[in-house]
Amino acid sequence: MIRQLGKPTVFLTKSANEIGWTSLLQLLYKFKNEGREISKEAVAQLNYIEKSILVNEDAVTCAIYFNRLVNIMIKILGSKKNIPFGQYRVIHYFKRIEFQHRGCPHAHIL
Repeated sequence: MIRQLGKPTVFLTKSANEIGWTSLLQLLYKFKNEGREISKEAVAQLNYIEKSILVNEDAVTCAIYFNRLVNIMIKILGSKKNIPFGQYRVIHYFKRIEFQHRGCPHAHIL
């Protein structure tokens, strides 16, 4: 969700989707299974409970993964080459990552 507070200030909220991130699930599977790899197709075949177990058993990796995705998004928004907001780009920002009651992180970025 993006809300414009005043030109050119933007408030952005980003939520995690650990169950839907195939590359995160592959990483969690590898950590849990002594380095054995799992294909994207095999991850897609896991049911919701299996994916939830992978996520719930390694909350630290999930939080680090989410934080890195947010940092990459901010880097893209501040890029001089690929400016998604026309002439505007991120120069300064404030980021706060919070956790919901179920443990899922979300970021508020100004």
